[in-house]
Order: sequence, then structure tokens, then C-alpha cells
Amino acid sequence: VIAFRVSLDPDAQKAVGLLRSHLIQFSPHFKSGSVSNGSAADALKLPLALIASKLTLAELSLLLYRCDAEEQEDGGGCYNIPNWTPLKYAGLQGLVSVMADIRPKND
Repeated sequence: VIAFRVSLDPDAQKAVGLLRSHLIQFSPHFKSGSVSNGSAADALKLPLALIASKLTLAELSLLLYRCDAEEQEDGGGCYNIPNWTPLKYAGLQGLVSVMADIRPKND
């Protein structure tokens, strides 16, 4: 039997703790992180529902569904995942669409 013990570096531990603190808003399956990040931006300390409640429909659409052509008008573009494909949307829906395929297979 061979056993390994590994741990994240302190910066990664803080990032994981912050990520977990946001994920518990969406599902009770996520546990709160043991490392808090007191230096995080104020916007990252607020619940997502509070932040989203202050958005207009136009702002929400911009965050979710901007396509590549709309992004290029502003000098950007959709994210390109190396050795795979560019995302269809530059907003959050681009990531959600990819995760929907990955999640059931646990890839």
C-alpha cells in the first residue's frame, strides 16, 4: 500500500474556500470552505441572488447570452478552449452549455 498526502498552496486554498462559499448558495451538497478570504472584493462577499436582483433584463441578457458577433463589436470575442472549440456564447450560458455535457460523464 502506498499513500500520498498532498495539499494546495496557500493561495489555492484561499481560492477554493472562496469558490466553496459561493457554491453553497446553489446546492447544500457543497460544504463551506475552511479558509476564508478577508481580502476578497466586496462584490464577491455578497450572495449572488442579491447581486442578480439589481440587474436589469438587458444587463442580465448581456451577462448570459452575448454571442461572438456581439463580443467582436466591442473588441472581444467568445472564449476559445484550446484543442477543442470556441464557446457559442461569451456570457455564462457558454460555460453552462459545456458543463451540461461534462457533468453527466464526470469528465
